[in-house]
Amino acid sequence: MAALELHYTEAEFNKLSGNQITALAFLQQVMKREGDETANQGNKPLVLAQLVSYHNHTGAAPQIEDFELLDATWDAATLSGKVKIKYTIQRFYGCSDMNTAENDHETWSYHMDTHRKCVVVNAPDFERLSPGDEF
Repeated sequence: MAALELHYTEAEFNKLSGNQITALAFLQQVMKREGDETANQGNKPLVLAQLVSYHNHTGAAPQIEDFELLDATWDAATLSGKVKIKYTIQRFYGCSDMNTAENDHETWSYHMDTHRKCVVVNAPDFERLSPGDEF
């Protein structure tokens, strides 16, 4: 299981814990944060890379340019919750000069590491089934 560490600011977390913003709004800010010119890659590229990893087995060149957070839960007592992500996978098949697009979604669990100021997202790895798994 991949553990994505997505950093947040203390001000963002204070708004969440003070019920000034919802878990969905908090995660939108944190997960969609772009990189900056100070060599910080941001959180969004980490999320996109994990989503693309689920589709690398198709033989095409999968690309995901963005994602949408549909829902998020948050338990203040355990500092954890779940987030549902929707995205579109675009694939290019070079030999046949064909493009396809298909929607998909994932539900990931997460917890807050308040000492390191990051959301630790538990993103399951892609499971490749063998023919024996079907029986």
